[in-house]
Amino acid sequence: MPLDVPLGWNVFDCELHTGGFSARTELFGGVADSLNADHVFTVNGRFVLDVRGKVWKVRWLGLGATYFFGEHVDGWSAGLDLRFQI
Repeated sequence: MPLDVPLGWNVFDCELHTGGFSARTELFGGVADSLNADHVFTVNGRFVLDVRGKVWKVRWLGLGATYFFGEHVDGWSAGLDLRFQI
């Protein structure tokens, strides 16, 4: 379950939030054989700006990073976070 924490700070007149998630992913078949692992853990953190009412159909814009690790594999990724609203 993702965690979302409003920080009470405003940037560009938009509220700043932080949050993230952690997960364990089970691996099977060829993927498990290739990585020589049965599972991978993931830890993610992010900062987002709540832009509701300022950008059409967008709820927030953000920046996040993820670290993943397992028995014989590890790495990281980073990216932009964009959530639409209906």
